[in-house]
Amino acid sequence: MSSGFVSSDELEEQRKKRQEEWEKVRKPDDPVEAPEPEVCNKSLYEQLRDNREAKQAEIDEAKKFKNMIRGIDEDESDFLARVSELKSEELRKARREEEEAIKEAALVRSRQNLIEPPTISQLKVLPKNDKPPKSKQAAILSSAIKRKS
Repeated sequence: MSSGFVSSDELEEQRKKRQEEWEKVRKPDDPVEAPEPEVCNKSLYEQLRDNREAKQAEIDEAKKFKNMIRGIDEDESDFLARVSELKSEELRKARREEEEAIKEAALVRSRQNLIEPPTISQLKVLPKNDKPPKSKQAAILSSAIKRKS
């Protein structure tokens, strides 16, 4: 296991490597020396607390937008009421037309019956069977069970 301490020789070595890499990618208008990485001197507790507070702030911001519900003002309510009235009027009109069509069809049919009396084939009464139909299950069982004779 290595300790958390870094010697000054290792730090110098790392600086030289960074400087060499900086020289490779440096542009003419960039500084000659490589910029030093920012060193955070905060304790672990402070870093974790800051991260937790930042995350909580993001959550609060998201909830704030979600909870921005406003009520409907008078103009909007009047508009919505008018729209619902128009829809209900259309439904009533469609029902009236449907009822009129049904009445007209019934009237045409009654006139047709007055002009032409129904034929015998139209008046044919189906014979009524007095015995109830045998159930399918009973038919299957009767074919499967043989009685002793």
